[in-house]
Amino acid sequence: MDERRRAAIVALVPFVAAMAAFSVTVAPSIYPGDSPEFTAAAHVLGVPHPPGYPHYVVLGKIAEFLPLGNAAFRLNLLSALGTAAASSVFALLAFRLTGLASASVLGAVLMAFSADLWAQSGSAEVYTLAEDRFRSALRESERDLVVDLGKREPTADRRELDLGGAMVR
Repeated sequence: MDERRRAAIVALVPFVAAMAAFSVTVAPSIYPGDSPEFTAAAHVLGVPHPPGYPHYVVLGKIAEFLPLGNAAFRLNLLSALGTAAASSVFALLAFRLTGLASASVLGAVLMAFSADLWAQSGSAEVYTLAEDRFRSALRESERDLVVDLGKREPTADRRELDLGGAMVR
């Protein structure tokens, strides 16, 4: 099996496992905490408490168009999707750094099902999408990390990455 196919499988397994588990355990409606505020803000494209979380609000508005359950349930699924995507990116990063498919999948699944992350994955919260953005930024910076570890020759100079609004070199 070629490397691209193995990488796709490594990314897909934790994503499917996380989405299967989270879709069963996601809150069916509004959940206590910030969930009502984020649900209402996404519905009217408003601004929840500072800093406003514009990415979440816009993605939440798009999620409202899904033909599933009520608006709160759809935003809760968006949070689950964020965690599943973060676990997928984590698996890819671990696979690229180690070359061990089973260990990468296991690490990603354990990360997705950790108590703190699972608790945030069932309700409309911004943490899971922030986690996904952070892991995606790590994935993008992986090329530089691999070069720093001396595993491969540099192919391009370092790029700037957007980590939640902060520019990092």
